[in-house]
Amino acid sequence: VATAARASGFKEEKREKNLCVALDYHKTYSADPKFWDTFIYMCWMRKWDVYCVSHSMDDGEKQDIRDSIGKVIGMDKVIETDGKAKLPYVPYYS
Repeated sequence: VATAARASGFKEEKREKNLCVALDYHKTYSADPKFWDTFIYMCWMRKWDVYCVSHSMDDGEKQDIRDSIGKVIGMDKVIETDGKAKLPYVPYYS
């Protein structure tokens, strides 16, 4: 993705502050992981931060997250709220 973007003339813009993207896991990332992986790599090209914020409480669901998006963005970027509202957990927002 990065090579194709640069070949097509992509130029990184300077920003005062990097953007932060927070993805939900269920019915967002899990609905089309290949699409979201490409999206994540494009965000990284622009030096944006990408997090996964999930309300998951079930151990099986948490393992699914760790085995998929957790391996892409790193577990330090996965936020599990254990059933609580997500917004207060989102970096750069609170």
